Amino acid sequence: MLDSSNFKYFERFEKIDSEEHFNKLINLAIHTYFEILNTKTYTKSEMIRKRENEYRDDFVETMLEIQVDYGFNNLIINCEPQERREDVEERGLLDIKIQYQTLKNIHINKYYHTIECKRFGTDLNIKDNYYENGILEFLEGKYSCNADFAGMICFIEEFKNNWNMEKIIVKINEKLNENDISSLNNTPHEDYESVYRLTALRNYNHKNIHIIHLMLDYTSIFSNN
Repeated sequence: MLDSSNFKYFERFEKIDSEEHFNKLINLAIHTYFEILNTKTYTKSEMIRKRENEYRDDFVETMLEIQVDYGFNNLIINCEPQERREDVEERGLLDIKIQYQTLKNIHINKYYHTIECKRFGTDLNIKDNYYENGILEFLEGKYSCNADFAGMICFIEEFKNNWNMEKIIVKINEKLNENDISSLNNTPHEDYESVYRLTALRNYNHKNIHIIHLMLDYTSIFSNN
């Protein structure tokens, strides 16, 4: 017989716990970034895999190593698992899928958080890479279809020409506004400034999703040689 408390938890995750867990997760991600700045360096000519994936895999490994210090000891994190909405055939590949072992087993595969990873270098591509293959995938439910909170991490290797963080955000917002989507709003974390939030209506269920964007400056640890 199914325990009715499971269904009560199910409802709480959608309305309350999803945001609580996700805020803790963002705190962990920001301190993971600081740890990587202190421990990793990347040289383009020495990176044998797709660079975005190498950054992501190192990021996940570090998250798991330090999670206990930031309020977790039970995360399950997988890279590139499949996800599919029940009403569509097309499957999405999630960059990072985070599950919480504290959830009842009946729900652990349905209630999770998703983080999509992107890379910006001199080949900055906001239209195809960040918008169409990132933000839009969340709005259409290809990513994170069962949670109201999700994340995007942007690994910035270089600032193109005379670009800076502010100009990148302006360009992203221009693309969003062209498509009648509200702008990213700067919502600084107490330890890190470049955190942005997008609240937008999902196309398929007419509910808001909140996407937290972490713009991570890797310029000090990346060499284009």
